[in-house]
Amino acid sequence: MTFVWRIQSQSSKIIEGQLDVTIHDGPEVLGHGVADDVVLTAGEQLVRTILPPVESNNQFNSLELRVKFFSKNVQLGSWELPALRAPSQWQRHLVILICNPWQANLPADARQLVDRLRVETWNADNNDRTMTTISAHVRPDDLPPDPLGYCGYDLAVLAYEGLSELKESQLRPLLEWVEAGGSLCLVPGNAGLKDYHANFLNRAANSSDSAPQFVVDPSGRLTGPSNDEGEREDKGADAGDGGVSPALLRRHGLGRIAIVRGKLDRLLTGRETDLRTMLAFLWKMRHDRLADFLDAGTFLVKSDRPVDEPKPGEEGWQNRQFNVSYAQLRPQDKQLAPLPLQSGDQLLTRLMPEGLRVVPMSFIGVILVVYVLLIGPGDWFVLGAIKRRKWTWITFPFVTVALTLLTVWLAEWYMQISSNRRSVTFHDVGAGGRIARRNRFEVLFQGSERSVTTELTREIFSAMTLQRFSSAMWWSYQQQQLQGVDQRRTYNQVANVAGRVPARYTVTQFLSQWTPQLNRRFTIPRISTQSASASSDSPSPPPGSRAAANPSEFDWNVFADSKTYSPATLAAGSLRDDLIRQIKQAFGESAHIAVFIGGKRQDLAGNFGFLHAGPVYGVDANGNPINQQQMYYPGYNPNARQSSFLDDVSVNGLGGLFAVVSQMSPTGGKDFEDMALVDASDPDQWLLIVAVDRGDDVDLYRKLYTKED
Repeated sequence: MTFVWRIQSQSSKIIEGQLDVTIHDGPEVLGHGVADDVVLTAGEQLVRTILPPVESNNQFNSLELRVKFFSKNVQLGSWELPALRAPSQWQRHLVILICNPWQANLPADARQLVDRLRVETWNADNNDRTMTTISAHVRPDDLPPDPLGYCGYDLAVLAYEGLSELKESQLRPLLEWVEAGGSLCLVPGNAGLKDYHANFLNRAANSSDSAPQFVVDPSGRLTGPSNDEGEREDKGADAGDGGVSPALLRRHGLGRIAIVRGKLDRLLTGRETDLRTMLAFLWKMRHDRLADFLDAGTFLVKSDRPVDEPKPGEEGWQNRQFNVSYAQLRPQDKQLAPLPLQSGDQLLTRLMPEGLRVVPMSFIGVILVVYVLLIGPGDWFVLGAIKRRKWTWITFPFVTVALTLLTVWLAEWYMQISSNRRSVTFHDVGAGGRIARRNRFEVLFQGSERSVTTELTREIFSAMTLQRFSSAMWWSYQQQQLQGVDQRRTYNQVANVAGRVPARYTVTQFLSQWTPQLNRRFTIPRISTQSASASSDSPSPPPGSRAAANPSEFDWNVFADSKTYSPATLAAGSLRDDLIRQIKQAFGESAHIAVFIGGKRQDLAGNFGFLHAGPVYGVDANGNPINQQQMYYPGYNPNARQSSFLDDVSVNGLGGLFAVVSQMSPTGGKDFEDMALVDASDPDQWLLIVAVDRGDDVDLYRKLYTKED
């Protein structure tokens, strides 16, 4: 969540200090951040802060914001601000960034476009209150200077002066965010533009330098083939001529860009099919939903909840045939509600310290037998032989303490904790073979209670609630959440964030003994420096592999020819050997290779066995052991195929909003939703995954191929 604080100082002196922001849900703290190095001069300053995502757990969906300012360890002020509206676990807030010099007063046609972009207006179920779209009006000068600053938004709209008043340095982060999966709508209109605006539009339209689609004349007005087509279409529309679409739609890396050519009101009033096509494109609507949406302008997600009526002869709940799955926990009136995946424990199993074991029960039994022998027969006969049985008041506590210390030492020896952080990193490849975004996952696991500090530079950090994503614990966790018992802080505490997010800051987390903490670190590499730092970012090839090239230098576009490499040809297997050969030359013989076709994974080499379910070690805040479930919940089928974490984060099949869209803009947030890439219903899409297991670290490279490539 991005906040821009307007601070007014009446002091004639310069004040340096810290802005301390805390989010409360009643007495419970949900988020805490400290912005360092805040410098205040007389007058008004704007301070941008980014806070972690939060959910409300009250019926009013309101949270409290408490803000303090400290200077030289002295508190200068404290404020409780109006309630912050936050969604519950069954609701979703989508945010549209509107670059607007006037903050709120948009031209009528731009305001109408924003209204049409609200997803909840497309829902045919008028009683569904799951979705809420929020408009965030930001002045051009206040736009984030880093692409990570856009991760608090789902879609950006730059219309008229909202585009023309941007500086050249502000346009590059926008494209980097789009390449990482964002959606951008551009409406140049007749605003006065400069040459760098035209260059930006040409890059967004994927046009070559030799044949630019947008050119700026001396008056700052757009000319060129693309804009001329829009003007001709505007004139032809009055005469009933369909012409070309006024909306130019382009994929850019993992994201989408729509450029409205000519006048916006023509698209809004005279080209409904073109408008709906643009809306569906920007929100990444599923291929199988597109035809119905273009026809009706709405969608409807029906409940798949079974009707569980008692049959004649059934007298008790024991005889009832329960048919309950995790997806069917979604409330009846919130069919677009988000649901977490259940395969997160596969990621945890990989990230836990290697060789971690619990003390065998046989050893515990031996220690108990020795203890009984020492304090019983041993104490009686030995002290009796030397006629000192009164010493039992000394030997008994001594033996008890000694064996207790031995048991603790033995447990710590078995559960040896390494300070090395193991990681699983997803590198998603965008345009030109560049890494468009990275998701790095780590687990912190300590043998004693302590605070751990992580230093971050140009990363978004999220402390994830593992129990929310683990098949071992989701059932009890979810049931208590449904009953209004907040479980979010049962297993971990709120992390303290200090510094300037996402530029440079530290995160301090308190870890309970033997309790795993899953963390996510998300970044969008800068295009200008990526080529220079590629060799340092890319790990060395695994030992024993054939002379492998640097993975960063691999030409991902070699498989982009949709006529040669397509879901049909790959499914037939005619090109698989060639694909495997080229990839292993670059990544080594031990590389794991898979393709997703029609939303289903097909392993071509290796088996991705490094991501598998296993025992979940640890204890919760109350000292209860955290292990795999021993009891099956109603309707659980132990013979059913367990979902794969790799499948779940590549193709989101949990329904809800993902029954309508296939992909979300990057957020780096508290769940895995924004990692989905593939539209399982699109027959022209396929995803290539290459994984390299390097011992403590696993690197997975994902590249999405579409017909447009």
